[in-house]
Amino acid sequence: AGEVAGFSYTLNNATEHAFLWSGGLMTDLGTLPGGFSSAASGIDAAGNVVGGSGTSTGTHAFLFTNGAMADLNALIAPNLGYTLIGASGISANGYITGYCKSSAGIYSAYLLTPNFCFWHWA
Repeated sequence: AGEVAGFSYTLNNATEHAFLWSGGLMTDLGTLPGGFSSAASGIDAAGNVVGGSGTSTGTHAFLFTNGAMADLNALIAPNLGYTLIGASGISANGYITGYCKSSAGIYSAYLLTPNFCFWHWA
């Protein structure tokens, strides 16, 4: 669709922020609350962007959609013992892939699958 997602240094070169380039304009996507930096790593044809953002508790996976960045960890049950730390891609159907870390420190891949209007941990 002629759009690009990635990351770039902010104006003062203090940190990196995720961006969306569309129609010749680069839009700073910001960070999750408490965040210092962010990086986009995937985009779908509708302009939804995924990636990772620093927070006060570590790096969290995000979805940027409808002009707002949301923490993907809000979509999974907290008692699973995993933190989604990065999102790598998003498909045209809304499937999101990425990587997570267990409370025991083990890294794994994940797939979030859309179900009507929200995502499920798979």
